[in-house]
Amino acid sequence: MNVLYAPDAYGGFVSAPDAVERFEQIAAEAGLFATGHPMSNGGDGLIDVLRAHGPVELHGFEVSGPRGDVVFATAARRRGVWWIEAAEVIGHKLTDESGMDASSYGLGELLKRVAHTAPGPIMVGLGDTATIDGGLGMLQALGFSLRDQDHRTISTPATARDLSRLSRVHGSPQIPGAVIRVLCDVTTPLPMAPEVYRGQSRLSDADVIHCASGLSALASILQLDPETPGGGAGGGIGFTLAAILRAGLSPGAELMAKVTGLSHAIDEADVVITGMSTLDNLSLNGSVAGEVQRRARSAGCPVHALVRQATGASEDFVSVQQFDEDTTSAFDAAARGLCSVVTSTQS
Repeated sequence: MNVLYAPDAYGGFVSAPDAVERFEQIAAEAGLFATGHPMSNGGDGLIDVLRAHGPVELHGFEVSGPRGDVVFATAARRRGVWWIEAAEVIGHKLTDESGMDASSYGLGELLKRVAHTAPGPIMVGLGDTATIDGGLGMLQALGFSLRDQDHRTISTPATARDLSRLSRVHGSPQIPGAVIRVLCDVTTPLPMAPEVYRGQSRLSDADVIHCASGLSALASILQLDPETPGGGAGGGIGFTLAAILRAGLSPGAELMAKVTGLSHAIDEADVVITGMSTLDNLSLNGSVAGEVQRRARSAGCPVHALVRQATGASEDFVSVQQFDEDTTSAFDAAARGLCSVVTSTQS
């Protein structure tokens, strides 16, 4: 029996490649031949997943973090294409404070640095970011000037608190000719971003109202449909990249499935297992688990899930195995239990 294990990262607990390594060993002990296929939807761990599927060039850059401190970010170059993981620069793992004071300035710095290092298209993974500034800080780093209602320049780096002041975006990008494609971890439109990210960005009720109003105003200034799917990714960065740099917005899990050859891997499998941190009725839309489940079902292959927590969507899988704490022993026990289920259901 050939088992394909295609997980996303399990939050900050274990990366997709590390989860694959552990599962393959556990499956072997259970008498199963398991092939790992780590996945990402553009969030934390994107570059690690790329590396797991083939050689890449890694380039390190010092840029600004979400709070203005210096962070070291890694960009990858694969077959002439740059890959950037926004979570490495402005991820919520880099700050434990409100997203109202976090800026996307460092992402703009990184975009400019890679474009000037070597030419080529740029892929930007926008998952797991801490910012909700609509990309204002990023625009400043790219060479744009932001003006308020009194025609004064908004100071650098801009944050979500500056959204209500914005009146005009002036200038042109300092990465001329760059072709950018965004991997969105959600299909959320711009106006819904504050509500969707309120927990991740530690927003109060007043913050949500402030940001929703400011992002709606930003849509009018940039003259792009605020309901553009994926515009809310990265706290509105996806929207601004699409409006200013004509970036394409793509579902991250779907794009990574194509890049990594997921469908071919499913065709070689008898059973498919996916995994992620939390599984619920909403998480299947745009998630790795949802993409794996859809492709496996289309291929007529049974699909199981190994998750940290499940609060819904269990009916979409043959079985769902949970581990109740972020420890390797809990993960291993759940993996062993799932291997037993797979063996019994396929015998």
